[in-house]
Amino acid sequence: MKNKKILTALLFASPLSLMAQENAKSIINSFLDDWLLPIFVLFVLAGAIHGIISNASLIQDKNEDGTVWKGFGNVGKIILFYLLAFAILAGIAAAANAAISSIRID
Repeated sequence: MKNKKILTALLFASPLSLMAQENAKSIINSFLDDWLLPIFVLFVLAGAIHGIISNASLIQDKNEDGTVWKGFGNVGKIILFYLLAFAILAGIAAAANAAISSIRID
């Protein structure tokens, strides 16, 4: 009789654990879908603002010695570094999502 109760409890608990796993995956996927693009845009804007502020004197070319393109080149490099940082963070998020997807709760 005791074994029958344990077996019944396990049968009822199994679908609940599968539902919890699917719920966790859907929460993570919705987070990635809903928030990844705005975070990407913020990273690009932050890179552009940081680059323009830090290279303002080169972009303005106050001494007229032809440093405008050097200033814009520096801004481009800074934006690329921000994009690289974002790509690394997105890779970490994708790896975490894959690790969570591979976990089986039985």
